[in-house]
Amino acid sequence: MVPKGNVISARSLYFLLLLMVACAKPLDWPRSPLYDFDALGHRPQRDLELSEVRKAMVGHYAHFDVVAYEDTTTRTTMRSFIVSYGFTEFFWMETG
Repeated sequence: MVPKGNVISARSLYFLLLLMVACAKPLDWPRSPLYDFDALGHRPQRDLELSEVRKAMVGHYAHFDVVAYEDTTTRTTMRSFIVSYGFTEFFWMETG
């Protein structure tokens, strides 16, 4: 009788094979630029005064940040992937 802990099941072997094949080649980077803004028919105005730009920016914005980095200064390589989010409120102040 073979001990149960020493046998790799067919299901585990299939999973490992699938993982190796699926992660073997990452996707290529997309062509730049990603979006053609001219096709949207919207052209930003470039003749705005500074005060008009400031007033146009007033509002409530949500944002998220994605940061991935690798630290090789530790004994084993540490890989980190951080996703953070927040809200930003821009408002007009007469004091500048």
